[in-house]
Amino acid sequence: MIKILDANAKNPLDYKPIQDRTEWTDNGNGNFVKVYFRINTKGFNCYNGFFEHKTDSTNFHNEASEIIKSFGVVESCGYNQNNEYLHAHPQNISGIIAKSKVKAIAKSLDNSLSMSIRWVDVYDEFIYMKDTDYIDILNGKRAEIAQAIIGWAATKRTNQFIAASPIALKAQENFKVNRINAIENANKEGMTYKFAIELIRQLVDNGYLIQEDDYYYIRSLNKGEQKKNKVNYATMEVLPIRSV
Repeated sequence: MIKILDANAKNPLDYKPIQDRTEWTDNGNGNFVKVYFRINTKGFNCYNGFFEHKTDSTNFHNEASEIIKSFGVVESCGYNQNNEYLHAHPQNISGIIAKSKVKAIAKSLDNSLSMSIRWVDVYDEFIYMKDTDYIDILNGKRAEIAQAIIGWAATKRTNQFIAASPIALKAQENFKVNRINAIENANKEGMTYKFAIELIRQLVDNGYLIQEDDYYYIRSLNKGEQKKNKVNYATMEVLPIRSV
């Protein structure tokens, strides 16, 4: 029996049969989900990580590729992808696909000759959103993002600075909206990252951050510097970012 597991549930081990799950079925909104199809593969030894026979490996990869392509999904590890994709591994077939395809793909894998489904982990949801709409959403959060940047840039000494890039990546991970047409992750700087960099530059220009070596290294003002420069982080003005 195929089972769908909501990986964001408080007790993920308490999964239900696929026919009893409703939260991850297609709700007509056209959204996508990050999914892991946990599988058993014929001839694959999970203890040493190898196939016992080359023919089993060939059969698995050929059949997995056929199933993935039959659903109009790109077979890829996900690098530089901005669309549906699945990556085939003998223990997991994973990627981002339309919610409406999860059950159908699970059944196809389970009915294949080389694989059987153990369960399916379903993670974050993704949507399609234009850049022009997304920058409006980021600007709506700009005050909150700016406050977070100020907090992450705080140091104990005035000669201690923090690289701006990791702070921008942290902003990306904390404030991004998952978009299928512009996937952002730790290895792929996206629009949220670029927005955070522009926000850092604005904060430097307006005296809310101190820079060293252009914008590459920054720090927040300590309490003494805030008082001396009449800086109030609680009421600081953060202007909209028009483009990134």
